[in-house]
Amino acid sequence: MHAFGSPVNRYPVTIELQENGLVRAQVNSDDVNGILFWDSTSAGTACLIIDFQDSSGAILNTRIVSVTAPIGGNALQAANQRSFGVRSFTDASVFKIRLRVGTGVGPATNRCGTLAGVATRTYSLGPAVGSGVGSPFEASVHVGEETAYSVEWTVPEPENWHSLDTLLVRLVDVDDDSEILQIRFDEATNSFSRFHSHLGRFGPPVEPGSHARFESPDVALLLRDTEVIGTGETGPSVTLNLALQFKPGAAGRTFAVEMKAADDSGTVQGWDKVGRITVPHVHHGRRP
Repeated sequence: MHAFGSPVNRYPVTIELQENGLVRAQVNSDDVNGILFWDSTSAGTACLIIDFQDSSGAILNTRIVSVTAPIGGNALQAANQRSFGVRSFTDASVFKIRLRVGTGVGPATNRCGTLAGVATRTYSLGPAVGSGVGSPFEASVHVGEETAYSVEWTVPEPENWHSLDTLLVRLVDVDDDSEILQIRFDEATNSFSRFHSHLGRFGPPVEPGSHARFESPDVALLLRDTEVIGTGETGPSVTLNLALQFKPGAAGRTFAVEMKAADDSGTVQGWDKVGRITVPHVHHGRRP
């Protein structure tokens, strides 16, 4: 709710293939300005992060817009607003634009480096399988605690989520690119299986709600508390609520959450980065 109203400026997003073979992707146009605003009773920073990505989800370039409001409560006050014009990037590899809006909670020198309360939208060029998002995009999880991390995949119109064949989700260490867990969701059987890297193949399918655990040295997926929630028979999205439990070997590390999707026509998209999970160092003694 916005007690005094909120800016209503639109923000067109366009991706077009030019005659020279390059793709121009832009947020807003020359005659339309967007407004990023802060709406809170306390001071803070609102951040808009614009990621220009290739077809696998790798970030080619990033533009950041932010507004730090010294006062709060009225989104229509000039001090709580930041107007922005064209943010564009041109490259032959551009395939998607991802917009993330949230509260900047990073250090003062890089306030938008970490976001809270993130809302994400992804716009694609060409026959994409859809778009994925993790919730929350930035998560912090303690060793030994069971936590629910959600990943959602939305297919483009006019398809519904049953047009998906498989969804793959993996956790990758951001420092050394090592994969600590990869799982596959099969739409037709509503089941999960784990990828065994030493065998080069997936294990047997397991239904969510069973007592099975997918174990790796750093993390476990608990199937008993893992859920699959679709948006009905004709809805566009499906959410996988993953019950994760990190082990001591994951402490002090950050993992990218990545998704790959395949539909019934055989089109494959990914790996797309949809979130990050940080596991803090273990501190002995009582938590504050």
